[in-house]
Amino acid sequence: MQILFATLYIFLMKRVEFSHAIVTYEPPFVVLTIKEGAQLDIAEMREAMKACEAVAGNRPYLLISDARVHLSITPEARKLAADIKESPNLRANAVLVNNLAVRITANFFVKFNQPHFKYRVFNDKRKAEEWLLKFDPAKTPVQHLRQ
Repeated sequence: MQILFATLYIFLMKRVEFSHAIVTYEPPFVVLTIKEGAQLDIAEMREAMKACEAVAGNRPYLLISDARVHLSITPEARKLAADIKESPNLRANAVLVNNLAVRITANFFVKFNQPHFKYRVFNDKRKAEEWLLKFDPAKTPVQHLRQ
């Protein structure tokens, strides 16, 4: 029951802040903004993913992951991020980067972890939004397809 109330609260607030990230709802997108110097392990990744699902109202959603910072992410956290059980409603993720290290990590993720959602890396937020708007989250099937 406590989890239900927490999920409802997050859905109504449309914003959740953690030490490593902020999750907001900016219609029509859920936005995950990684904080400078974040160190993402399984616990942090799971926390952020649950918040994304809750902010989206546990309905299919499109995600902008703003990773225009210096961060580190463990292999276990990358594996978790690709798992359909952890983010069953995520349909497409546009990742914003501004440095080579994060771009390499993001491209490594898509190649080796094979996420269940559409995935692309961008430097420009407007282009990321345009790409995401090609997908209707309610109609986009969960699949291993990256465009």
